Amino acid sequence: MTALLFVAGLLLGVGALASLADRVESRSRIPASVLLVGLGGLLALTPLRPPGLSRETMMTFLLAPLLFEGARAVHIPTLRTDARVILSLAIAGTLIASLIIAGLLAGGLGWPLATVLPFAALIAATDPVAVIATFRSVGLGGRLLTLVESESLLNDAVAAVVLSLVPMLLGTLPASGAAVSHLIALEVGLAVILGLGSGVLLSALTRRIEQPSVVSALHLLGTVALAAISQWLHASAVLSTVLAGLWVASRATPSHSAHRDWLLRYGHLANAAVFLLIGWLGLPRAWALGLPVVVALLAVLLARSATVYPLAALFTGRRDALPSAYQHVLVAGSLRGALALALVMPLSGLSLNPDGWDAPDLTVAVVALSVLTQGLGIRTVLRRTHLLPR
Repeated sequence: MTALLFVAGLLLGVGALASLADRVESRSRIPASVLLVGLGGLLALTPLRPPGLSRETMMTFLLAPLLFEGARAVHIPTLRTDARVILSLAIAGTLIASLIIAGLLAGGLGWPLATVLPFAALIAATDPVAVIATFRSVGLGGRLLTLVESESLLNDAVAAVVLSLVPMLLGTLPASGAAVSHLIALEVGLAVILGLGSGVLLSALTRRIEQPSVVSALHLLGTVALAAISQWLHASAVLSTVLAGLWVASRATPSHSAHRDWLLRYGHLANAAVFLLIGWLGLPRAWALGLPVVVALLAVLLARSATVYPLAALFTGRRDALPSAYQHVLVAGSLRGALALALVMPLSGLSLNPDGWDAPDLTVAVVALSVLTQGLGIRTVLRRTHLLPR
């Protein structure tokens, strides 16, 4: 109950800043996500300190509604058509990118494995919150929007499993086939059951309800409950929430206007709170760490390029082939964001290592720099690839 009241107060506090960012975005065409990260960086210059949210609180009350809303809005026919491409990018792409990032930083630069492996697992996946917010802000739609949304919604579950395997790779936990199988069954298998079961239940409950506001309120409450139960059972809250949203989207529920959609209104405030936290925590660390953050972000973008283009080449000549312009956007728009931030919670425990840096500090700094640089550049990339909506 205390966590709920705390989050409610946080959301009310960021409402005015979110409205300000929306107004500035409409005039300057700078994505609101970038503006909010900048505002968060300004807050870091004040005596105020960021709230000490736990990982569970942030996932349950901030990220889960955003993930469900993003999945609920996915165009299911396009998702079915491009399922092979999306799954290839989300699964193989994330695994390969993790290996490339670790190889570049540990093998190429000699960074310690204890820092590199957790960082590679945390940062390899694109972030659905940042991606969806940025691409929607430029008015993108159609197949490309479904591709970037769907991949970003699914690949974070892969990254979470990889992160769970890191202690085994570092030798801090015993590694065996049985241990790995148990971990995957718990995080993935149970999440699939919870997600699809919740999706079926939500669809059945709302099928005969004609009031859109009641439907959206049930979606919001159901999402929060699903995320809490998933974490309590040690299943992937990301995967269960996304699957529930995709199931609801596939049931063709009636559309309803935004002003009556409680999930969308709540998500708008949660989205603003997330980006403020990214700037509040990440920009001071990006400034303090300096060159290592830039090097790490370049390694992340290089790994993304080394996965998207070869995987896209596998589909050349097929019905679901990716145009070269789409591939460029998938690389340039691969923002990192809130889910990586949530995995290194609690926020109050983060501090710069006087002997260097650790994976949480590096992750938060790269996330903030990614939202700023890639968020500012995505409109230019879309314009040059002739994909920017008029």
